[in-house]
Amino acid sequence: MLTKEQIQFTDRYLEQSGIKYMDIRHEMTDYVISALENKEGNFYENFSLYMVQHKQELMQSNRSFRNLALRLALGILKSNVLKPAFWVIALIIFCIASVAKQYIGTEREVMDNLEMAGMIVPLLLNLYFIHYWMFKKEVHSVLMKLLLFMYFGAFIFRIPGLIHNTNFLIGYYSLYISFYLLLIQSIWQLNRQYKLAYNG
Repeated sequence: MLTKEQIQFTDRYLEQSGIKYMDIRHEMTDYVISALENKEGNFYENFSLYMVQHKQELMQSNRSFRNLALRLALGILKSNVLKPAFWVIALIIFCIASVAKQYIGTEREVMDNLEMAGMIVPLLLNLYFIHYWMFKKEVHSVLMKLLLFMYFGAFIFRIPGLIHNTNFLIGYYSLYISFYLLLIQSIWQLNRQYKLAYNG
């Protein structure tokens, strides 16, 4: 079993070799330490020999590790979507908006507030992304893909413009806002998982 320092050494080496995406780098680190942990002798000598023999192959396998990272992230996202908490949050938002529409404000005011919330919650995700990118110097390839997918999807399909029933529109925004909150939780969960595994 390798020590935490040896795992961190491997992670730093890969980062200095140009593997900047945190999720891909950690999947690659896991692959390397799995290959080295049962070898006898000095770890650093084994590591140097392994890199002489496999570094080029390792760097060319970037896509495989990206797919591993994507499967891990989507697995976490899927498990969170299936949890009751996601649907409870969506239901609470739907009920609050429906009651507000009925008894508190006009239908237009309620929809404007939902649209505003639909802009603020993704903004929180962007701020989270910028925080890691600028201050921690860590970027997720998976997060970037999910952000691009959701932005282009929202831009191309413009779903709210296709929904004319107010209750359906409230339902859409309830799920939309809940999903973004869930995405923030999933990214935080993934970061924590990597941190515990590789940074102590």
